[in-house]
Amino acid sequence: MDKKLLDGILQRMDSLPGKFEVPGAKALVVKLGSESSDSFDIPDSWLRSYVSGPALAARLWAAYAGQEVDNPLSYEADNPVVFAGNAIAFRSPQTGGLYFNFCPPAFAKRLRSCGFGALVLTGRLRRTG
Repeated sequence: MDKKLLDGILQRMDSLPGKFEVPGAKALVVKLGSESSDSFDIPDSWLRSYVSGPALAARLWAAYAGQEVDNPLSYEADNPVVFAGNAIAFRSPQTGGLYFNFCPPAFAKRLRSCGFGALVLTGRLRRTG
């Protein structure tokens, strides 16, 4: 995976003109290493351009992937796991490719009921979880 190529594609999609209004959304960002969290306002342009769960999850993954994402030694530190809608985006430790899976719709509904449209897990736990 070439992060520069992915960033270029995402920047072009981010600049697509919006023809409709979208409700604002927030992502809950959980930093496992520091055991802290914060929220991230998902830009309206992202919500217009990445209309499916996998597309938005990929965009959020790219936003939180570290600079050393291609270095195998930094796999956990620079490889977020993103839940958006009922899609999960993650990078495979074996192939290095970005993959998607799906979680039950109830998870997305619970996340939405807490006021978040996405969940981003970054870093690694300092102790067994």
